[in-house]
Amino acid sequence: MSTTARLISVTFFAAACFAQTPSVSKPQSVGIVYFIDASQGQRPLADELMKVARTSIFGFYNGKRGMVGLFYNIEGAHSPFRIGVDNPQFIFTFGNPENALMYRAGSDKSRRRFPIGTLDLNRHVTTHDSGIAIEIVDAGPNTYKLAAKSPLPPGEYTIILKGSAKARARRLFTFGVD
Repeated sequence: MSTTARLISVTFFAAACFAQTPSVSKPQSVGIVYFIDASQGQRPLADELMKVARTSIFGFYNGKRGMVGLFYNIEGAHSPFRIGVDNPQFIFTFGNPENALMYRAGSDKSRRRFPIGTLDLNRHVTTHDSGIAIEIVDAGPNTYKLAAKSPLPPGEYTIILKGSAKARARRLFTFGVD
């Protein structure tokens, strides 16, 4: 195959690859998670204050005596940010994409609870991956697209950027799927 033919085939291959991924502009703020809305562009998720809570220290947790469940609690049964699709995509600018986590909440009438780990009687904390399987792809310099690997059922969710200024300030990005 001639050099010109190779160049043409590589060009068509690259064009086909880039055509499959719609272009997304860089978010306006670093450390903020945005929902990618096809009709309205990027919209920042709700930014809510969380509290770390635990279950009773004398009880059982997941069938183990002396284990205490650790949770992030957020006041209110529902996030103010609502999404009507089950496969939402998000974008964020942050230095380390491996620090992005997504959790589904259990909720009651007054709060949402996101399980994050356990604490034993010796005060040894074990974090567990009860999070949702996510896929993160590069979308530019320090910018990443995030999506769940499978459709999200209706419910309440949070995205955490561990190590970010928002996470250190006990802030979580929340949304609900209707």
